Amino acid sequence: VTYGDYLPENQTVVIRHLENDARLLDHVRSVVGIDLATLVSRIDEYHLHEMAAGEILYRNSLTEISFGAVPRPVSTLVKTLLGITRLVAIPFASDGALHATSILAFKEGTPIPSPQLLRSFASLIAFTLIRMRAEQDLRESEERFRSVYENTLIGIYRSTPDGRILMANPALIGMLGYAS
Repeated sequence: VTYGDYLPENQTVVIRHLENDARLLDHVRSVVGIDLATLVSRIDEYHLHEMAAGEILYRNSLTEISFGAVPRPVSTLVKTLLGITRLVAIPFASDGALHATSILAFKEGTPIPSPQLLRSFASLIAFTLIRMRAEQDLRESEERFRSVYENTLIGIYRSTPDGRILMANPALIGMLGYAS
């Protein structure tokens, strides 16, 4: 299982987490010199459109599912070592925008979940990602505001309609002759 963030500025998916046996990943790294946990895949326009629409992708090799980022010999080695027969890419998309992806690898005889279940799971994850990013953006905005508010040399305050001061920045407090 992998999780990767989609970076729209360069149309790539960057692996953020790879869940597998660490010894096996070390073996792959030592044999072929590629660290699968740091893989970056560039997505062409066709596949980006497909994934942004929420289409689940079913592929037979890591080369196909990574849009060529994993060379075919590496894909063959990993498939052989893990016994993988099928790979599924789950796009976490909403409103035509791709946010992230996961890739699930299945061994022979392991049933693949239904497309409906995978789409429902993907919708839930996409909603969670949007909310987490909005919360992060809000925190960063609040930090920028607080920094400007606390570090400016201009006195700034907030008051009630009747004139009671609710907040005052350090510059105003100093201008009014108070220590804090």
